[in-house]
Amino acid sequence: MASIRSLTFCKTSSSGTDSCLSVWYAIEKAAKHDIQVEQWFPNQLRHTRATEVRRDYDLEAARVVLGEASVNVVEHYAEEDFELARQVAVETG
Repeated sequence: MASIRSLTFCKTSSSGTDSCLSVWYAIEKAAKHDIQVEQWFPNQLRHTRATEVRRDYDLEAARVVLGEASVNVVEHYAEEDFELARQVAVETG
């Protein structure tokens, strides 16, 4: 497993705290108990949230939640809703 400290996708808040320390702590704690955690990157949280918002609302909502100026960036983070595509195919033939 890669060193948790080598994952440098976190941001420091205005108060000076690292937003990912609690996640690192949890992964390190799991490792001490011989629980294997797949390689993980903090930006996966952003990706997951963008995908959820796009699925439940729309691409514009995901753009606003992520704080992006353009939907082009959001399209990179938010996966397409393949379940919706499957449902359309079933309903329309």
